[in-house]
Amino acid sequence: MDKKLLLTPREVAESLGLSVHTVYKAIRDGRIPSVRPLGRRTVRVRVGDVVSLAQLASSPTCPTDPRVLPSGQNAQREEQGAPRRR
Repeated sequence: MDKKLLLTPREVAESLGLSVHTVYKAIRDGRIPSVRPLGRRTVRVRVGDVVSLAQLASSPTCPTDPRVLPSGQNAQREEQGAPRRR
């Protein structure tokens, strides 16, 4: 795998205008796909995934800010009418 095609969470945060904490949380929640090329403590994100997220966020049909895109349990809770946990 070409390492130039992978970004650190800090680089993802800078690219998307998010905090590093938000990026790590989105990775943990599965909203940002990630890979672990050097073991379980090293997290990287593919450039293509970041580009896709940026395009989705800038799309006029995007329903929400990319930092709060529903996924997993949050999406299920919202469908049931429960308030989102932050």
